[in-house]
Amino acid sequence: MANPPILTVPELAEHLNVHSVTIYRSLKSGDLPGFRVGRVWRFDLHQVTEWLGGSAESIQSASSATADD
Repeated sequence: MANPPILTVPELAEHLNVHSVTIYRSLKSGDLPGFRVGRVWRFDLHQVTEWLGGSAESIQSASSATADD
C-alpha cells in the first residue's frame, strides 16, 4: 500500500487553486486538517480531500476574504 502524498503549504495552495494566505487562515481557524513537522505545516492529501467533501464552502469563503484584502 502506497503512502498518500504529503503536501507543503505552497503545494496545497496550488492544488486547491487558492493563495497560501487562505491555507494559513484555515489552519488558524482550526478547519483545515494538517500537521507540523518542526515549524513547517504538512498536509495529507487524502485527509484534505475528505475535508473538502464537507468544507467546500469554507475554502471559498476564506478565498474570497483573501481577495478582499
